[in-house]
Amino acid sequence: MNALLLTLLMVPRPVLSGAEKTLDSPGGLFKVHYCLDGVDAPVQAGDVDAVATGLDAVVAHWSTKVGMRMPIADSGGGGDSKIDVYLRQMQGGRGNTYAEDPMLNGTSSAWIEVDTRSAKAGAARLSAAAGHEVFHAIQYAYVSPPPRWLAEASATYVEHADFTGGGLEAETNRHWVSILSHPEVSIDLVDGTHEYDEMVFVKFLVDTRGGDAAMNQLWMSVASKGDADAAIEELAGKTSIELSLLAFGEWLWPVCPQASVDKKYGPAAICTETIWAVPLGVGALPSTFPVPLASRSFAWINLTTFPSYCSVDVFFDASSDGGTLPVAYGVPGVAYSANAGFGYMRVEGWYRQPFQVAFGRGTTPIQLSLRLSPLLCDIDDFFVQAMDAGAETPSDQSPVMTGCNCSVTPRSTTSTNWIIPFAFGILLIRRLSRRRRIV
Repeated sequence: MNALLLTLLMVPRPVLSGAEKTLDSPGGLFKVHYCLDGVDAPVQAGDVDAVATGLDAVVAHWSTKVGMRMPIADSGGGGDSKIDVYLRQMQGGRGNTYAEDPMLNGTSSAWIEVDTRSAKAGAARLSAAAGHEVFHAIQYAYVSPPPRWLAEASATYVEHADFTGGGLEAETNRHWVSILSHPEVSIDLVDGTHEYDEMVFVKFLVDTRGGDAAMNQLWMSVASKGDADAAIEELAGKTSIELSLLAFGEWLWPVCPQASVDKKYGPAAICTETIWAVPLGVGALPSTFPVPLASRSFAWINLTTFPSYCSVDVFFDASSDGGTLPVAYGVPGVAYSANAGFGYMRVEGWYRQPFQVAFGRGTTPIQLSLRLSPLLCDIDDFFVQAMDAGAETPSDQSPVMTGCNCSVTPRSTTSTNWIIPFAFGILLIRRLSRRRRIV
């Protein structure tokens, strides 16, 4: 967006409901505007200080310590060059950050508003809301306007990584549950909720690409490339967004059931619930079903391979009108790009393996045609093609362990985990019995 258009779209500063007062933040970079009368008055004493504290905390962490750019001072709006923050009652949302003073290099200053009612959840929640907004001002120092979904995902990550209390932990769990439950939703979806949930994706980038410094690298790439996909590919060290998504899916998988310590704020309480998985298509040879994928999304399909010397062949068709779609696939530790729109992999291992498919840049959702072979088992050089391995997804009538489901609709709501090992046992008995008769 050019500087002239951004100037025309600038939002006027708010007028508070009472006589305006100001407080400079301890760090001196921000001026908090507030009043003591009317609907915009703070909820409780100390709210103005909580806002100032939250603003300074994020700048101290990400700009001073990590080395990200400082928010750009304004040209005198609000009385001086300090970045202005208005504490008032808003019509929805906890805060907003507005670009101001656009520059020819594609950056801008900003002013901020924070809703007083966040303080009802405690001073920590109010500080976090202010911290979220000031991180947007830091983003404007890289590019203005930034990609919306990545801007909100990054600011939400900062908010939940830098602050505790005020219900933030419960909010964090909800973000995790949303992403783990619905990987098939596009990472760049902006619907007023999902862009905040994608803080989990930003955590993946930070955790796997060098810690806090990765955040600066991400926004440097966004500024230089002007494209969120290209910036993610560069930071993730991948050649495509679909391969980046496969790496994201592999990183997410161990969150449940182990709730491993490196996923420092995964929803551990939810992950400890029991899951009853339902094999799909048992008895059908072979099993074929569609897997819906939106652009920039992925899906987990849990494959049953039991015992460990059994395997499942997975085939899928991602071709479209004679062309190819940007699809990647694999299991944890192994990833491939689809060749001419088609994919094949033999999945081996003990009992349950997550097979992943990811769809990169596309204009419309696709339906991958996924076909599973019969369960293939090698017993004493006797090759048995027994039963459909099936795909698994949680039962609607059972507790759901987030992170272990996929976008495939179950054909049954009855737990049938016993079918494959039971049927395999029958086949083994019959094979041994046949061998005895021959002897």
